Amino acid sequence: MKRFLFILIALSCVASMAFAASESLLSFRRSQEFFQSGRMQGIMWVNLAASDTNSIAPNIQLDSASTGTHTFTAAEIAALHGSGTTMGRGTNGLARAVSLNIFSMNATDADIKVGTLKVDGTNILGASVSETFTITADTENSQQGAVAFATLTSFSYTAMDDDSVAVSIGVGNKIGLWNTLPTDTMIFAGNGTSADASAAITPDDDEIEKCVIDFDTDPTGTSDHSVLYWIPPFAAATAVTGY
Repeated sequence: MKRFLFILIALSCVASMAFAASESLLSFRRSQEFFQSGRMQGIMWVNLAASDTNSIAPNIQLDSASTGTHTFTAAEIAALHGSGTTMGRGTNGLARAVSLNIFSMNATDADIKVGTLKVDGTNILGASVSETFTITADTENSQQGAVAFATLTSFSYTAMDDDSVAVSIGVGNKIGLWNTLPTDTMIFAGNGTSADASAAITPDDDEIEKCVIDFDTDPTGTSDHSVLYWIPPFAAATAVTGY
């Protein structure tokens, strides 16, 4: 009888282990199916222009009498992309953040008044987007943007304390992705010659212009940058129209 009970218990243990293994295998298969029902996105940007603060529109004077608006010229709009192109996609696949520097041309920082400067343009989908920068009073302001613009339209600003205050606008260090992402799903990033292990994606599950990558090795104008990321299989990920 004892031997029978021992055998029964042993068989029960084996059955439990087999069931657990089966459940584990099933869970693994479900995980694989979930992963495979998403898709990978790879992008390579060729010869991205180096980040700076004046390559788009240098030394534009700001009015001291009232608020003002500057409409970007065709040359300034084209300068957003610099010499950069996107492998197999053309410049339409490239969106970049802007950087800016607000300063006094006569070196009188007290002429800089607290206020705002708002950049308007379009995102990689062609939708109108904007980014507002806060101007700190009585000091030179150098700032990096977080919104990826595919094209630029204009910028508007609040009045300064003197006409000597100017702004220079250039390309920033953040590059727009082609999809919205609910979380950072980056698999690989490279700077053309090696992996960029410290590159980071800023995810956004709704506004594609805020879903950007910041490479640890900044663009130089002569180096390629690439990224590979996973798009999860749920509605938060929205592929760029036409890609």
